[in-house]
This record gives sequence, C-alpha cells and structure tokens, in this order.
Amino acid sequence: MNNEKIKEFDDETRRDHYHLSADDDCYYFVEFIKGAGYGPPGNSFIKNLKKKPSKRGTYEWGHKLRAINDAAETLRRDLRTEPQPEQGGDKGWERRAPKRSFIAI
Repeated sequence: MNNEKIKEFDDETRRDHYHLSADDDCYYFVEFIKGAGYGPPGNSFIKNLKKKPSKRGTYEWGHKLRAINDAAETLRRDLRTEPQPEQGGDKGWERRAPKRSFIAI
C-alpha cells in the first residue's frame, strides 16, 4: 500500500465528489470502491484504518497500525516541504508542497 502516490483531484475525479468546487485544492492517495469489500487495496487500507478502539489487543489492531504507518509514510514522502539532497534537488517540490493541508479520512 505504501507505494501509492498522492494525486490531485482533477475535473474528472471531482465529478464523483459533488461537494468539492473547482476552487478546492484536494489530494488523495487511495480510492474506496463502494461495495467491493476488502478486495481493492484502497478499500482494505480504509477499512483497516477505521477499526474501532474496541479492536485493540486483537489481531485486527495490527492491521490498523500498519494502515496508520502506511499513511504516514506516504504523506512524509510526498508532502515534504523542501527538496531532498539525495535526489539532486527535486524540481517539482514547490508545486507539490501545499500552502494549506486538510486530510479527510
């Protein structure tokens, strides 16, 4: 799951989310497919992330922790605020670094 890249909503993806306007800057890294169960990777990630605290101490809790770590790694990797020297000064970082960040789960 943690090889997903953050993508920006475009006009096509925004059509599926009527509450977003063209002025909204919105990004995502997984898609949830309604009715598809745990099959698609995005569904599995979201369902594991939403595990209730009552699952703490069960084998299911490990799935939640892995989902949290995967999300953190994706955000850390893709939303960095300055170029990484080991990559030779990533030229696209200014475009990807958000001025404001909102994360909806």
